[in-house]
Amino acid sequence: MNDLLLKIVTRMNKRLAITVLGIAVCIMYLVGTSILIQGLDVGTAEVGSLTQKGFYIVFDENTLSESRLDSSEIDRWPGVYSTGTMLPVTVEVDGGATLDTFLMVVDDDDNLIGLGEVQLSTEVLPGIDLDIPRGSSINLTWAQGSMPTRATQDFNPYSSQIFSDDMILASRSLGEIIQPDIIGKVSFVILPAENYEAIAIARDAGYHVKQSVGMLDFFEQGVNQVEADLWGLVGISAVIIILMVYSILSIEIQFRTPEIRIIKYLGLGPRDVLCLFLIQAAYLGLLGGLIGASLGIVIANSLTSVAPMFGLKSMIYPAVSFTSLGIPLALSVGASIIGGFYPAYKASCTSVRGMREVL
Repeated sequence: MNDLLLKIVTRMNKRLAITVLGIAVCIMYLVGTSILIQGLDVGTAEVGSLTQKGFYIVFDENTLSESRLDSSEIDRWPGVYSTGTMLPVTVEVDGGATLDTFLMVVDDDDNLIGLGEVQLSTEVLPGIDLDIPRGSSINLTWAQGSMPTRATQDFNPYSSQIFSDDMILASRSLGEIIQPDIIGKVSFVILPAENYEAIAIARDAGYHVKQSVGMLDFFEQGVNQVEADLWGLVGISAVIIILMVYSILSIEIQFRTPEIRIIKYLGLGPRDVLCLFLIQAAYLGLLGGLIGASLGIVIANSLTSVAPMFGLKSMIYPAVSFTSLGIPLALSVGASIIGGFYPAYKASCTSVRGMREVL
């Protein structure tokens, strides 16, 4: 009898296999998204750990584009987070419209913004407000030395939502190729707010010292928004799984009515039949959830590993946790049980009248 019940619960046909596949797709998307969001949270925390109280920007003129600090002096300051240099440039996109903006030459030794992986002679990072399509060819025109001359160079930019501004970022090596005058010079220095010694040195030297927490706030707001959207995805996935399991089990029970009558005739009561098909619903949810979770982990890690090959840079470090796996699996099983309850109840109400004559 137990073997018969086990076969009923684990039975798999084309309809049930499609249901498991549908559940797996929902959970795969949910787990993959959750892992990437938690990875983004880890990346944000890494930046936040460097700038727990925000950070200070140090420069020596009224505008950052005119500021030039001596790198050899900055090297003696303790705890410098990053430095950068601004160059005025004119941008021409695909031989079309032109616009005036700034090239921000950033030192990104820790690769926090992806510049450590940029191909130094061909790629830059356009600010999102420039609306430059990824893969476009752009020409940069700048002034070399004290005599303005036209010098252009082609770039293959890629878009980024990290910087919602109208500047173009480039690595230090590329910036020095474009403007040799900036060798040994920086426009600004970024210091963690708790680096009181370096801040005091900058103020004593007469430099402008301004506090800014906008960068960290931008990251945190983005993560919070995505996390809020994830709960909407959880709800949508639950509804889809409930409808799938309800539809398929309703059809299954209709086809298996003679089988249900037999097992009830052999001694199973209505409660036993109800539990039997609820267990089958949970089995479908668990099987689909495990398959989907495995695929989600593989795809999330693959995306972050393969993305740099296509010029996509990010601060996401895939983070597999109990939350990113436990909640989707619990959702898969729970939604399947909810979706299977009414069909299971209908099965438990199946009449066995006439079975004695049939047998």
